[in-house]
Amino acid sequence: MSGNLEQLMQRTTAILLAGGESSRMGTNKALLPFRGQPLWRHLRDVIASAGVRQVLVSGALPDLREGEECTPDVVPGLGPLAGIASVIGAQGDALSKDFLLVVPVDLPLMTPEALRWLCVHGFHAPAAHFADHALPALFRNTVAFRQTLGTLLRATAARERSIQALHAALGAEVVALPDGLATALTNTNTPHEWAAAGGAGAQ
Repeated sequence: MSGNLEQLMQRTTAILLAGGESSRMGTNKALLPFRGQPLWRHLRDVIASAGVRQVLVSGALPDLREGEECTPDVVPGLGPLAGIASVIGAQGDALSKDFLLVVPVDLPLMTPEALRWLCVHGFHAPAAHFADHALPALFRNTVAFRQTLGTLLRATAARERSIQALHAALGAEVVALPDGLATALTNTNTPHEWAAAGGAGAQ
């Protein structure tokens, strides 16, 4: 890892979104076993391997080990924006990093390389994400970002409280992912998708 990339990753805090309803999976995706541990811990370790020193977990997770923390949504049922806002609110002034890397828990094949690629090619923009994938996403942790997040959360229509709406409001950069890293974006919302990604335990 080059010095500049290492410094960029150290300026980044990650938020792992592990609090979804998992209605199509039939069980909590974050707790599904993957490569010897619950999926959320696997993703946490992947993010850390990318060089991010602070990984914050959004969601209400059971059986936490010593030193592990998670932040439940202040207002449940409002989607990923509420998860991001709840983590930011819980951290307060302690969240001083320049960038926020937001990663959903339903990407079991995510790699450190893909996350670093997003950060390197998106750090100059107010927000960035891969083509055809709203998440993972990189956000500049600015006053404008937080104000926009708060405004969208007050919207009554669900589509106006979406990650896509946040990207549109911020003027997000769309980053192309090399073909060799494309499998990192394999999404798993159903038992069939989960099994195809090499997972087990979904009902």
